[in-house]
Amino acid sequence: MAGIERPACNRAETIMDLRFATGFGESLRGFGSSVEQNVESATQVSSSSQSLAHGAGEPAASMEETSASIEEIASITKRNVERATRTEDLAGQALAAVDRGIGERADRIATCAAMPRCIPQSVLHSQQPSSRAARR
Repeated sequence: MAGIERPACNRAETIMDLRFATGFGESLRGFGSSVEQNVESATQVSSSSQSLAHGAGEPAASMEETSASIEEIASITKRNVERATRTEDLAGQALAAVDRGIGERADRIATCAAMPRCIPQSVLHSQQPSSRAARR
């Protein structure tokens, strides 16, 4: 090549340069191999992280659903308690009405018993007031 001057070098320098270049190339290949291993490891870590995140999301969703179910059960239980309390109150009112009816019947029987011609004696003896009405 005309115009380009080549530096004068001896054979020993050229061999040393080739050995250096060969060693440097091998080092670069080793470095490249290490980089590839690091990339592969990073990919595995990323994949594992995504799997873990997905896996953690499923139990969290299940916990949220369970919590909502428990709240619904608590609400239903509260309504049942309120209804049971109302039923108990109504039963108490019904029992009081029955007691009043028994008491009124006993009073009528007693009134008629005072009048001999009102009720035959056989009926009077068969319909004695109940123990509940007798307590009044």
